[in-house]
Amino acid sequence: PFCQVAAHKALPFCSDSNFVGSAFVEPVAAALWEIAQNSPEQVEVVYKGFHQDYSSFSAFPHWTTSGPVELKEEEQTWTGGYALPPKRKAACFQAENFEDEACYPSAKEFDTAPEALRSILSITKERKTKKIAVVGLVYDYSVKETAIFAREVPDHLFDVSVIADLTRPSFDGKPGAPFVASVCDGGEAEGQFCTKGGGTLASHEAVLQDLRRNRVKFVRHAPASAATAKE
Repeated sequence: PFCQVAAHKALPFCSDSNFVGSAFVEPVAAALWEIAQNSPEQVEVVYKGFHQDYSSFSAFPHWTTSGPVELKEEEQTWTGGYALPPKRKAACFQAENFEDEACYPSAKEFDTAPEALRSILSITKERKTKKIAVVGLVYDYSVKETAIFAREVPDHLFDVSVIADLTRPSFDGKPGAPFVASVCDGGEAEGQFCTKGGGTLASHEAVLQDLRRNRVKFVRHAPASAATAKE
């Protein structure tokens, strides 16, 4: 959630009250609103990582404790991703702004009635989803873990892709850090800060190796030079 209205204010990456933990970039938000107005049943708003005591980067639950992503080092306890209850979803769409307070579940909804919240896993299974495209921030944490954990789901083998054009790594390789202007896969322009932390070619290749080990596709729709030139 946005740090300003998070259900639990003491999130470690929300120490700066002006830092926005998550948001839809304008083109994505506009596209989602257009779909929501015409076919609201097609859009779900899902939240994760809302508990102050745990790091929770994936929207999907972690099904194994071994493999490229080490549980003890990254994901501590899964606390998400849950979709808005139907009434709150309707209020959110009526507000026509994902930043509106109506779009955020309360701490009570999360803590005392989790059974009333619909998980992203149950939604994808109900819809018989076969393909999942993961985009957003940041490439080396939430994007990576959501993609890998989606592949781990038992009895439901998703075809999972990370879209390079629509994801960015952290600036210093730490959760909650600012992000850089390119996915930093070696095709970026000068001045895009692909020189340290998560924003390096070495970091990108380490994440890419994790994705490939789990048979997650890394897809770029535009040439690297074209994608970075538009930033």
